[in-house]
This record gives sequence, structure tokens and C-alpha cells, in this order.
Amino acid sequence: MTVPAAEMPPEAVPRARRALRLDLLLVAVTAALLLAVPLYVSMTGQDMMRLPKELLLRAGAILIAAIAAIGLVLRKLSFSRRLPVDGALAIAAVAWCAITTLTSTNRTLSLRALAYVTAAVVVYFAASYAITRMRPILVLGIALVPAIFNAVAAMMQALGGWNPFFVPEELPRRAHTIGFLGNPDYVGAYMVPAILTALAIARAWKGVVRFGALGLVVVFATAAMLSQSITTLIALVAGIVTMAFVGAGMRMRIAGIVVLIAVVAGIWYYPATRARFRETAVAVVELRLDALISGRLGAFVAAAEMAKSRPLVGMGPGCFAYHFMTYRIAAEDKYTFMRTAGKGLNFGEVHNDHLQLLAETGVPGWLIFAGALIALGLRTLTPGQTPTVRFARTLATPLAVSLAVLALAQFPLELASVLLLYIWLAVTVFRWSDDVA
Repeated sequence: MTVPAAEMPPEAVPRARRALRLDLLLVAVTAALLLAVPLYVSMTGQDMMRLPKELLLRAGAILIAAIAAIGLVLRKLSFSRRLPVDGALAIAAVAWCAITTLTSTNRTLSLRALAYVTAAVVVYFAASYAITRMRPILVLGIALVPAIFNAVAAMMQALGGWNPFFVPEELPRRAHTIGFLGNPDYVGAYMVPAILTALAIARAWKGVVRFGALGLVVVFATAAMLSQSITTLIALVAGIVTMAFVGAGMRMRIAGIVVLIAVVAGIWYYPATRARFRETAVAVVELRLDALISGRLGAFVAAAEMAKSRPLVGMGPGCFAYHFMTYRIAAEDKYTFMRTAGKGLNFGEVHNDHLQLLAETGVPGWLIFAGALIALGLRTLTPGQTPTVRFARTLATPLAVSLAVLALAQFPLELASVLLLYIWLAVTVFRWSDDVA
């Protein structure tokens, strides 16, 4: 007579089955965190979106680490001892962040930044564990479902519809387009990887899936254009061009050109976006660099001066804002153009993650970031014709290029929602291409 497992005493239940349940818990928590962070808001806080998302990321990472630790101690979880290149780069990132925290000019601030980086790396390894145990539809759904909600919310806000968040009516309509992310630029930055993901799905799968993915491209691209973020649209165009011409066949190139024409047409058709591009073009013709980068020249120059003063270890993670005004004032004595650049503005972020990494963690910190982008982009060379491999091959380089371009005039690495989406997609590319790489 066979006794059902539910009626067995705990010690009689096979260890493998108990381990499976802990596996599922780790996967479920990781998936829930990826779904929740882009949508989480705190209606009672002064900062309703950015800080709450960062705190949720930290809390989720602590829970994930606790589950993993319990599983290892009780021998109910096992992890591969093989450390892939992307895993080594993730460990290098948190290790160098720890070193530069020790050499920081303000360790208190750097400890907070170290906690953020550590949380992101914990989620990276949890995502690597989870993705290998999930069906492709669930992996892609975790990336796209929050993007759908944010895109729909942003479109309604931009068009004067539903908006649960208070934004003064006298502000331009663009300022209302915040989704659940907090800022039009954040919305645009979040839509870029979502659009590229939908395009890669359309390339990798056929039939109803392809048409559904193309429909999502329209939704996400509309939200991106309504955000009126110039950097977003430039990063999107760079990603689409890369997808169409790097490792792609003629059909993919034609499709990429069609999508690119549609994006450019949409930019031109929408008056507000067209006006912003005209302003940018005028700034280029008149050589008004500060106007071209939205008054951020002061932050750029201050970050460059910090990097020059401590090129090996930087000022310390999270220390740019602490030193900004000192270096900005000093730069006015060195460069005459700085006397009018961004006058009266204070910056908590450089709005250029390349410069911020150099200023806060030195050249080695930036090289780790660049190495990660190169490692991701090289997955375009992965052979194989299964849908998941085609997806990974199609998305790899465009994803890396789009992040590199976004980081030129925004700070995607400092935004928990955007960073987690890039992490999830990067891990997906690495793990789906592992078997044939």
C-alpha cells in the first residue's frame, strides 16, 4: 500500500521534493520582485517612486539572500560551481565597489551605494538561478508585464486622462507623463529595453506571438515618444539600427528599416516631440553645448574633474553630489564657459553614468561596466536556431548599445526599475545562449 506524500511524516518526505519547494520559493520571490519594483509607489512619502523602489530592491535582495543561505546551510539548495563570465563581472563590480568604499572620501554615503550595488548583484544571481527553471513565456512576461502597465499609464497621463498622482496643472503635459516610475525620462528609459525585447520576440517566434510582440512595440514606442525624452529616442534608434545590421539577415534589415522609419515618422508627427528635436537641432547649429544637454554641462565637467583628481579609486561610490559644488566652483576658475553653464543648478547625479562611474569608482569601475557591455554584445555571435537562442542572439548587442547610449545623458544604473529590467534581460541573454555558446 502506498502512503500519499501529504500523509507522510516530514522525515519521510524525500529531500529532493523538499528542495524543490525551496527552489520554487526562491524563483517566486525573484519573479515577484522583478514584477513589483517597476510598479511600486508610496503615496505617503515625499519621494513616492524612486526611493521606495530602491528600498524594495534592498528588501527583496535581503529575502533572496536569506532563502539562499538557509537552503545552503540545510543542504536543500545547490548551485552550480561553474562561474560564467557575466557572474565574474558581477562579483568584480561589487568587490570593486567595496574597495572604493574603503578608500572613499565619505564612507557613510558610500556604504549606502555599496548596499545598492550588492542588492543588484544578489538579484542578478537570483535571476540567473530562476531563468533556468522557468518557461520562456514566464521569463518574457516578467520583463514585459510591468512595461505594459507603465506604458498604458504614461499614455493616459500624457493625453490628459487618468492620473492618480498630483502634478500641478500649470506644468507642461510632458511633466505629467510619469507612469509608475516618477519622471518622463525614467518612463522613456524603461521603454527602450522593453521595445527591443518585443522586437527580438517578433524575430525569434512566429505566428500569433510575433503579431502580439509587434503590437507591444507600438504600445511601448508610443509611450516612449510621449515621454519626449531625446536621449531615450536616440538610444532607441541606436538599438534598432544595431538590431537591423549586426548579425542580421536581409529580412531583418528590411524589418529594422521599416520600424526605424515608423519611429522617425512618429517623432515628427507628434508636435511636442518634434518641437524638442527642433530645439536640439538649433542648439547643435549654434554650438550651445549646455543647452544641448539640458543644462547639465556643469555636472559633466565637475564629474570629469573628480575623475582626473582620483583616477584609480574615484571619490567613492555615491559621493558625486557631496563634492559637486566644490568642483563646480573650482571649474569656473579653469574654464570660462563654466561661468554660465547650468548657473544656479545643483546635481545629485551626473546624468551621465559613464562619467559618474569614473568620478566615483575610477577607471577600473568604468572598465568593469564596459566589460559587461562587451560580454553581453558578444552573445550576438551565438550559433543555433531555437527560438530562445534566436531571441538571445537578436537582443544581445542592441541591449548593450542602448544601455551605453542611455548612460551618456541619463542615469539608468541609478534607477532600480530600469536597472532591474536590464539585469533580467541580460541574464536571459546569457543563460539562453549558454548551452550553445
